[in-house]
Amino acid sequence: MKLMKNLKFLAVCLMVSLQTKKVLCDCGGKVKAKKWNNETAYSSVVVYSTDGSQEGRHYEFRCSNRNCQKGFFHGYTVTANADHPTMIYDYHDDCLESEYL
Repeated sequence: MKLMKNLKFLAVCLMVSLQTKKVLCDCGGKVKAKKWNNETAYSSVVVYSTDGSQEGRHYEFRCSNRNCQKGFFHGYTVTANADHPTMIYDYHDDCLESEYL
């Protein structure tokens, strides 16, 4: 049992972790990790590079202000659009400078 926990921990350590650098929202609220069943919400991704492919996790963060709830991700934010049923994507100024695009 302990061996399985150690292997799982090692596998998670070797994964690419993609998450936002933002700590405060434009509205003044704190940016916090979204939780699902007491675990941080993420999407599994595969990152391709010249060195080969790597597994990774793309973590979801949200503004803590109930009236805002803007979504924060690696390199971009997502806001609900009141006029249309689509989301508004706003890319960070430095998104192309990060190690992973």
